[in-house]
Amino acid sequence: MSTWVFVSKIKDEDLQKNEQCSPLEKNNTLTQLRLIAKIQLQELCKQFGVNPYLTIKKTQRGRPYFKDCQLDFNISHSGNFVAVAVTFNGKVGIDIEDSSKKRNIAKIAKHFIACDQNITEQEFYLHFCLREAVLKASGFGISKIKNVVLENKQIKSQFVENGSLYFGSLSGVFLALFCKGDDIQIFNFDYKTKQKTAITLENKQQFQVIKTE
Repeated sequence: MSTWVFVSKIKDEDLQKNEQCSPLEKNNTLTQLRLIAKIQLQELCKQFGVNPYLTIKKTQRGRPYFKDCQLDFNISHSGNFVAVAVTFNGKVGIDIEDSSKKRNIAKIAKHFIACDQNITEQEFYLHFCLREAVLKASGFGISKIKNVVLENKQIKSQFVENGSLYFGSLSGVFLALFCKGDDIQIFNFDYKTKQKTAITLENKQQFQVIKTE
């Protein structure tokens, strides 16, 4: 069964309107991203023949899910981008990272991978995003990031689900997607017109995800 992903970026005119508002009227970027994610999720539900207004509950670990429905979903946002993934085929996890954000890559990376000062941006986001995506699918947070091991196109941990991980880049973001199957549809989603346009991950890599004892 398919896994669908909607990716959106806050429009420039919405950012400009936000800057012109008074502090009391202003919707910050995070609030806007959450509203866009809600629209994305509702439209994805419609695509899958599911009531878009289902009750959302949370697991004990805080992972959102639909009550009384097998459609699984996951949300990620970074910078001015937001993405939502859905599937009927088990659990799904997604992580996107805005490549324009300034980060001390070497300092952050040393907390979960063995690296030196010469680690590339692509390598950093590969290691970071894939760990985020697999842990989000199983409901664990980044506290378990050190327990996820990447070896020869295999991702192993006791805190993950068995499945596949896809990593690549889109215009402005790196994206990692965990799912059970290989039928993946990724779309650029216009949250105002609700129109979708199929897009393809650039430099796509695939990994096997293995749950260990």
